[in-house]
Amino acid sequence: MGIDAPSVVVLPAADRRVVTWLRGLDGVRTADEALAAAATAGMGRQTAAAVLDALRASGALDDADRAAGSLRLVGPAERARLHPDLLAAGPVTFDVRATSRIRVQGTGRVASTVATVLAASGVGAVEVVEPATGRTLSPADCAPAGPAPSQYARDAVEAVSAAVRRTAPSAATSVVGRPDLVVLADASHLRAVDAEPLLIDDVVHLPVTAHLARATVGPLVVPGVTGCLDCLALHRRDRDPHAPRVDLQLAYRRPRPVVPVALATAAAAHAALVVLSWLGRDEPTIAGTAPPPTTPPTGAGAAGVLPAGVLPAGVLPAGVLPDVFTTVLELSTDGTTHSTPAPAHPGCGCRWRQAG
Repeated sequence: MGIDAPSVVVLPAADRRVVTWLRGLDGVRTADEALAAAATAGMGRQTAAAVLDALRASGALDDADRAAGSLRLVGPAERARLHPDLLAAGPVTFDVRATSRIRVQGTGRVASTVATVLAASGVGAVEVVEPATGRTLSPADCAPAGPAPSQYARDAVEAVSAAVRRTAPSAATSVVGRPDLVVLADASHLRAVDAEPLLIDDVVHLPVTAHLARATVGPLVVPGVTGCLDCLALHRRDRDPHAPRVDLQLAYRRPRPVVPVALATAAAAHAALVVLSWLGRDEPTIAGTAPPPTTPPTGAGAAGVLPAGVLPAGVLPAGVLPDVFTTVLELSTDGTTHSTPAPAHPGCGCRWRQAG
């Protein structure tokens, strides 16, 4: 049953009676009623119970009592549009999406495509913000999944928000309270200071950059669990002592990203997949993480620098989160991709609170 791993289930020697019974699993019957129907059909209650257990264990069986309640709030056309995403995600994960609040920072091609794809995938609220006050849409901001060329010169936030509403009529375009995740997609080069408020407020964030022939996605920053943008800068410094000087120059020279549409679309699609994967994660992924210590851990130097390989007490080691969250994916216009691990840097204090 099925063609896509990991939910493919092989039923050896399934005869016509089994197939007919399986087709009757339409969400109308309870489990007991389905088993009784199998016995009536001559299939055998024990065999039917084993089949149900196999389907449930593989994720191929959805409980109708836990069907996506969020879809009950939208019209038939919207339900039909969202149906493929519901089938792929499952009802429980889909309902998590529907109650999630995502903020996308930026109004360029990458940011607008991230926003519309997330909303079209069933995310309940996708808010677009623009750091540059009063910015209007330029022709180079238009994208197939973003604002149309007819929106040229319109307020950029309004234009991208309109594209979100056009793509996903049921999605809200404002976030009330704290967002569940922020996508930083407004620059060709992100600085650690850009994410500082998010680290302070413990908001999960995903950096996305794109300019000319290259784009990067990640890592997903989970405050107190993973590395941060400062960690990336420190790793760059370790590889190249001149990197801080370049970063400083880029900090004062902030050109608007110039991104080919194919690269922007590819980077945005991957970023959206990372966000959706995070929303659909199992909570135990990070539930075992103890609160960070309030002082630098034993073994830290005078400046709070940890020896290589030493992690603060209570912090999950690298590898607990899936690799998609802890790597930087680089995409190029020639179609090549390259993944680089992005662990926390031992010299960065992002995973423990300073005393006082």
